[in-house]
Amino acid sequence: MGVHKFAERWRDAVRHSVRLRRTPFHLAVLAALASPSMATLAQDAIWNGGTGNWNDSTQWDIGTVPDAGTDVRVDGGKTGTASLVNVNVTSDARNLTIDAGDRVNINNSRQLTIHGASLLNNGTLSLSSTGTATTLRVGDTTFSGTGVVSLGNSTSNRIIGIEATNVLTNAAGHTIRGSGQLGNNFMGLNNQGLIDANQSVALTIDLSDAEGVTRANSGTIQASGSGNLRVIGTALDNSGGTLQALDNATVTVTSGSRITGGTLATADNGVVLLGGNATLDTLTNLGEVRINQGNTGRIAGTVTN
Repeated sequence: MGVHKFAERWRDAVRHSVRLRRTPFHLAVLAALASPSMATLAQDAIWNGGTGNWNDSTQWDIGTVPDAGTDVRVDGGKTGTASLVNVNVTSDARNLTIDAGDRVNINNSRQLTIHGASLLNNGTLSLSSTGTATTLRVGDTTFSGTGVVSLGNSTSNRIIGIEATNVLTNAAGHTIRGSGQLGNNFMGLNNQGLIDANQSVALTIDLSDAEGVTRANSGTIQASGSGNLRVIGTALDNSGGTLQALDNATVTVTSGSRITGGTLATADNGVVLLGGNATLDTLTNLGEVRINQGNTGRIAGTVTN
């Protein structure tokens, strides 16, 4: 074999070898790019300050409207500026931070979804239904900070899960307050803070009955200021927690609900109504519990009265 032909065959062999070595690598790269685990890294979007609409790209420092992959900050620690962001279209965020003195308001019939693990709220997140479903959807999300999630005086405000198995954690120091639906049979709850039904229209707690979903209160769930709280179709682990009716307010436990552990309390003409085959199980009662005529309530375990 001549030198020239030998060199050509050597080059062909090298090229073939390179192709064999590179092909699996290329396949691996393509597979990785197609994998959900290679999702785009979250970016931050900071509100520029003042009052405006969520879908106005000029109001965000990144020049685009946040989406499910965006960590949103209102308003990024700006001093001397009270910001109000109106959620005027169906909107998304990965995580959401609201500074003290600032507010995010979900307009009537609109929806905001928090896909990530955190709502850090030192201001106000409000739901302002005037009769049409107005929704805050969450994943396995923790509400923390010293702020308030405020639901206006309408049954059509609702906080629900993205999936029925999602659990909202309301951390110590944080408050959920107002009227509407908490759960709508499509979310679990781990309340360590305060949930307060303080308006004439009831706040209804109806948690998901999906297997394994957390339904727990180690903080305070209450009705106050002549408000109405309804617990329906929910088995609530109240260990270490308090369920109470204050200031002429009413807590109604009904529709097969079961309250286990913790404390029931009333003050200043507040009352807990038990009916609809609901059960009080192994707890301490420090207030007035009433079963109205025609209703059925049940006692289980040891109730200290």
